[in-house]
Amino acid sequence: IKIFTNNQGNNINNAGVTLMTWDTTDVEYNNGYTFFNQIGNFCDSIIVPNTGRYSISYSVPFTSVVVRPTVRFTMFLNGVLIRGQTTNNYIRNGAGGSLSSSQNTNILNLTSGDRVDIRTQLTATAGNVTVNGGAGTGEAYFIFQEL
Repeated sequence: IKIFTNNQGNNINNAGVTLMTWDTTDVEYNNGYTFFNQIGNFCDSIIVPNTGRYSISYSVPFTSVVVRPTVRFTMFLNGVLIRGQTTNNYIRNGAGGSLSSSQNTNILNLTSGDRVDIRTQLTATAGNVTVNGGAGTGEAYFIFQEL
């Protein structure tokens, strides 16, 4: 499955944890995946359909007018942190540099019904950091591939 975000314009740089949300109407290659905590067309977690080994990746481009924010991105399995957080997305916001992104891939053995989500949290300067969105601006996505 490849699912895109509906977080465009929402602040992901909060002191508390923010769950990334995903647009359940903007999905490619869905082979039986379902959605957790679905409200309308949006969800915050993906539920795997089959027991097996999976490659799970995400890419989230974002922007800010704040100087030097850094957002922590973490992946969770059934509410438990998966090793491999990313905090390499520093935005200098000087000389026109106001864009950054975060990407990560994990290979996991999952059981049918397991729930995976991505969470963000402030790690440096406070202030709004918003997800880019829309074709041509770099869309955030979450990909599951059964290996």
